[in-house]
Amino acid sequence: MSIIQQIIQFITFNREVKDIDYNQSVATALFAANVLINFYGMQLILQALPELNSQDFQTAPLYHSVLQNLINLGLFYALFKIQDMEIRFIQAATAFFGVSVILVPVGVLLTIIPGLQILSLVPFLWVLVCSVRVIMQSLELSVGLSIVTLMGLTLLSAILSTVLLPL
Repeated sequence: MSIIQQIIQFITFNREVKDIDYNQSVATALFAANVLINFYGMQLILQALPELNSQDFQTAPLYHSVLQNLINLGLFYALFKIQDMEIRFIQAATAFFGVSVILVPVGVLLTIIPGLQILSLVPFLWVLVCSVRVIMQSLELSVGLSIVTLMGLTLLSAILSTVLLPL
């Protein structure tokens, strides 16, 4: 079974992180795809919704997306290192980035199709649900602690990105 099928099964709650194949090349490819999808997805959304295309919502250069995702990856790895569970990192990163690679384009597509914008919240929220599951299953944390951990990682990533990568 392909890893993409395994990630789809994870998204639909039919598989756990530990059941995703350990493949560093696939994890790296999903990371790169995530960078590009985030960058071009934001450009498509801003083109489709001109009311957002203001000074506050300008797209950052591609290198900014690369560095932002590297910061996220580094923080994610540090979390596993602190918990002494880095052996699970590749599977968790595969699930984490794979979920985004599959669901974010769906959210972007729904955002740019007139009349379907409200539905775009579903795949974006589902990315958050799946991200909590990745943390919960990989690090053996409770749901509440996984939510707090994800919020902390997101906040720390935003702070580091703002300091290191001002627009």
